[in-house]
Amino acid sequence: IKDIAHSTSQILSISQYSINDYAAVYPNIAAKCQVVYPGVEQAQFNPRLVKFPYAGKPYVLFVGGFDPRKNMEGALEAFAKFTKKDVEDDLQLYVVCAYNEKDAAEFYAKAEKFNIRQRVNLFGQISDSSLEELYANAALFFFPSLYEGFGLPLLEAFSTGNVCVSSSTSSMPEIGGELAFYCDPYDINNMADSLYSAYKLKNKEAKSLIEAGIARAKNFSWERMALSYHKAFSESIMDNELTYHKYEIAIVTPWAPEKTGIADYIYSVTKYLQNYANITLYIHYPDKAIINDLNVKLKDINALPCHHRDYDAVIYQLGNNIEFHKKIYELAWDYPGIIVLHDFNIHNFLKGSFADEKNKPYYREALKASADKIGVDINDDTDLRSLEIDIEKYPLPEAIVKRSKATIVNNCWVKARLNDYSYVYLMPHGAEIDTSDLPFDVKQLLINKHNIKDEYIIGIFGFANRNKRIDVVLNAVAKLYHQGYPVKLLIVGEIDTGTYDVSDICSTLSLPQDIIIITGFVSDAEFLDYLKFCDIYVGLRGPSMGESSGPLYKALGVGKPCIISNYCQFKEVPDDICFKVDHGKAEVAQLTAFISMLMRMPTLRRQLRENALRYIENYYTYDLVAKSYYQIINKLVKINDLSEYAV
Repeated sequence: IKDIAHSTSQILSISQYSINDYAAVYPNIAAKCQVVYPGVEQAQFNPRLVKFPYAGKPYVLFVGGFDPRKNMEGALEAFAKFTKKDVEDDLQLYVVCAYNEKDAAEFYAKAEKFNIRQRVNLFGQISDSSLEELYANAALFFFPSLYEGFGLPLLEAFSTGNVCVSSSTSSMPEIGGELAFYCDPYDINNMADSLYSAYKLKNKEAKSLIEAGIARAKNFSWERMALSYHKAFSESIMDNELTYHKYEIAIVTPWAPEKTGIADYIYSVTKYLQNYANITLYIHYPDKAIINDLNVKLKDINALPCHHRDYDAVIYQLGNNIEFHKKIYELAWDYPGIIVLHDFNIHNFLKGSFADEKNKPYYREALKASADKIGVDINDDTDLRSLEIDIEKYPLPEAIVKRSKATIVNNCWVKARLNDYSYVYLMPHGAEIDTSDLPFDVKQLLINKHNIKDEYIIGIFGFANRNKRIDVVLNAVAKLYHQGYPVKLLIVGEIDTGTYDVSDICSTLSLPQDIIIITGFVSDAEFLDYLKFCDIYVGLRGPSMGESSGPLYKALGVGKPCIISNYCQFKEVPDDICFKVDHGKAEVAQLTAFISMLMRMPTLRRQLRENALRYIENYYTYDLVAKSYYQIINKLVKINDLSEYAV
């Protein structure tokens, strides 16, 4: 154990009890250990509304083996004492395990000794489907092991809907919680008494216990185990590469109070990245900046040309808003570094920013990089303003990606479109997990402010431009309202009035104005309050800019049930953490059906919440994102000499 502790960076254990065992031998090992629980195959071992047709004798099921720690002889003797109590005359003990002829002979001899030979049956090793049938029809499940590292049969029995009697040793109480009848596996009388207590459980109490056991078993899944392994491997790899040499990093970015989600995103990343790097932020208005608790330096964005050589890496946060990103694009072109491409389609941004500026190469070079695809000749005399090019068809990120030292993207859809470039790295967007409830006083304030009674609150978050498909959501809300569902639509953020006239749409749909709540731009704290306040998050998108949705991951981080578009980059969001709506004629009908389903099924909402939080915890935390930044910087500093930014 001591050797293992010294030779490994991390130890994954299938139970806390096993970790405690290790620590009892060598206390220092505990710091390197974490629990990764096994799972149960829910599709195989699951409760039936009606049990398998069964006309045989009632039986107690024992799934074990002839290993001494399985306590086979103790189980036989305890069962024998149990049958002497007030139980059915034909109650059987079914034993499932691999055995040879010698094992069987000894087993039946002991049964003869305890005078229960006619009551016991040794099944041997059987298929999962046969085992499931035995679980499903058992009167009790008996698991009196002396020692288990985990105890998978106990979990299978819970999952299949059994009342369970288990030993109180090793990991079993950790798995069973308060839902099993526990016994001392070294005390025959105590085991027999526990069997009798479980057997005589009244129907109502048994049903309640069975339902709780089924719910508990759902917390243990192979998918969850796989996610935990993935997280452990990722962190181990990253931690090995974290040399804890604190690089000097410049981040050129929008920053609060600028009204953009990228400012909020980079604040969250910086909060964790500052643990691994010394950070200077180059921003538009350093004298107005909101920095809260960060340990960073602030400089005016116009000062970067004088200082870019002072850093091991310069990172540019690139979006498609002219106000926030025009200067950042210019600097990223003139002083190449690492770009984080928040939007794949930057054509409209480039045209709006630079088409009128003849002496600046940015839009012209972007067009040249895609000239073959577009089918136009671009030279220094071309009037860029007069060009009529399909902006959605030609997104134009290639020129800046090619010029960068490295490019970071946040989804596979964009990564696949930049596969020609070996230095494009995929990184999760990031999210914070916050399962705390909305404070009562804040909730009451919002209820009073927006005249909420018992309505179900559907939330849309972020700047509502044409890509947010607000008209589709309004149509779905109108259908629900006219069908009698108590709904309100909460729009948190500003609305692009050039695209949507909400009053006009509501009038057309005969939807009362008081059904719609529009907050306008809100602070980060208010944004989070509204996320917790709403009942469901709706984040439809299309056409795609290739962006990853910050509000979506915030919603998943607080455990909200989410509905998104089944479209482009959003298709890759796992199906078990949100509902997905197809574009097309059925879009409104699908959205309406999903919302009404979530309104009527609280268990479905709870399951989506659990799945979302597990997904964020294992793939999307900002600490993982910060380590990914460090990993990429560390690699590129060594390989590409990022400290040289000469053009």
